[in-house]
Amino acid sequence: RAHPALEIPRDVIDAIVQGGPGRLLQVVPLAPVFDDKRRFRGFRIVSIHDNSAEILRFGIHPGDVLVSINGQRIIRPNHLVALFKLLPNATLLDIRVQRDQLPVRVQIPIGVRRPADDDGDGRDSRSR
Repeated sequence: RAHPALEIPRDVIDAIVQGGPGRLLQVVPLAPVFDDKRRFRGFRIVSIHDNSAEILRFGIHPGDVLVSINGQRIIRPNHLVALFKLLPNATLLDIRVQRDQLPVRVQIPIGVRRPADDDGDGRDSRSR
């Protein structure tokens, strides 16, 4: 379910992409989840640090098991790293989790990247 009044600022996504998985794990610590036969099932959201109240309003909760982002299933632990390639141009995080053994879909809009033009003349002020 989308929450149109809420969005993750683009600069937050950019900081996570630039910082890599280590930065993500600082914001949202994750723990691998395995079934009885030791097959990987996803990542459990252990806790939420930065902007925790904001993230909770989107519908993500500690204890949720992350199984896919933007249609890309997390089948192996190293798939999380590959998902970082999707984030720079994404406008929406379409997250699938398991909560109490039930599938839950959470959609979080991502804010637009602000142009570097800060004086309104249409030119990038860094190139002058």
